[in-house]
Amino acid sequence: MTDEATNADDFRDTTWFKEIEEIYQSFSLIIDDRYKPGTKKEIDHAKIKVEELKKKHKGNKDFNKEIKYLDDLLVDSGKRRFNGSKFTIIGVFLGILVMFYMSNRVEEKSGDLSIDKAESIQLDKIVKLERKIKSAKDEIEYSMTYTIPLKKEIEDLKKQEQSNQIIERIAAKEKNLASSEENNRIRETTISESKKQIEFLKSMSAEEYRDYKIGNDQEAADSVSGYAWKTILWFLLYLSAMFPFVFTIDKRGKKDKSKWLKIIGAILGSAQTVRYRRSDGSTYDDNSSYIGAFATAIALPVAAIALTIVLLPYIATIAFVRNIIVPYFY
Repeated sequence: MTDEATNADDFRDTTWFKEIEEIYQSFSLIIDDRYKPGTKKEIDHAKIKVEELKKKHKGNKDFNKEIKYLDDLLVDSGKRRFNGSKFTIIGVFLGILVMFYMSNRVEEKSGDLSIDKAESIQLDKIVKLERKIKSAKDEIEYSMTYTIPLKKEIEDLKKQEQSNQIIERIAAKEKNLASSEENNRIRETTISESKKQIEFLKSMSAEEYRDYKIGNDQEAADSVSGYAWKTILWFLLYLSAMFPFVFTIDKRGKKDKSKWLKIIGAILGSAQTVRYRRSDGSTYDDNSSYIGAFATAIALPVAAIALTIVLLPYIATIAFVRNIIVPYFY
C-alpha cells in the first residue's frame, strides 16, 4: 500500500501515523502529556491493533520506527514492578527476627532454671500477690469513708421535697456511688483471683513449680515462634502483592517514599534548648526536650511496625486482591 507521504518531515499527515494516534487516544491515562494504557483490556486491545497495523504497513521504515515506541510502551505497561514500602518490609523483617530471638531466649532461660531459682520466683510471686491483695483491701476500706457518707446524703436528699435541683443532685451522687461500688467490685474480684493464685502457688513444691514454669515458658516460646512462622507466610504473600502491573502503578501516581524520614526529621527538629534564668542572674540550659524527641522518634516507628505485624494478614490479603487479582478483570 502506498502511503500519503514519503518524506520524514510530513509523515504526521500519513494514514499510518493517524492510525497509531488513534491507538494512543484509546488509552485512559495521560501522564506528562503522553497517553498510557490504564487497564489490561486497553493493553490487549492495543496489541491486536498494533499487529494489524504491522501487517498493513509492512516494510515502511518510518512506520516501524514510530510503532516501536508504542510496542515498548505496551510491553513496559504490562510488566510488574516493585511498588511496596521499604520501611514496611524492613520493619516486618526485623519484627520477625525479634520474635525468633525472644522465643529462643525464653527457651534458653527456661532450660537453665534451677530449683533454687524457681523457688525464689515462686516466693516472689506470692509476695507480690499478697501486696496486691493488701492494696486492694486498703482501697476498698478508703472508699468506704466516701461511699457511706454519700449513701447517707442520698437518703437525706430523698426525704426532702423533690425539686428539679434536688433530683439532679441525687442523680449525680447516685452516679458517683455506682462508680465507686463498681470499682470496689473489681477490687474484690482482684482479691479473689489473687487468693486463688496464691493457693495454687503454695500447693506446689519448688521442684513442681520449676516443672510447671518450664512448661509454661516452653508453651509461650512455641506460641511466639509459631506466630513468627505465620507472619513469614503473610509476609511472603505481601511481598508477592507488591509487584503490580506498571499500568496500575501509573494510575495511582507517584508515592512520597520519604514520608517517614520527614516525620522523624520533624520530630527531632521540634526539640530545642530552653534557657532559664535564676534569681541570682545566672542561667542554665534545659535540653530535656531532646530526650523526649529522640524517644518519640524511636517509639513511633516501633509502634508502627508492631501494628503492621498485627494487621499484616489483612494488609497482605487486600494488597494481593488489589494488585494481583483485580487488574485481570478490567
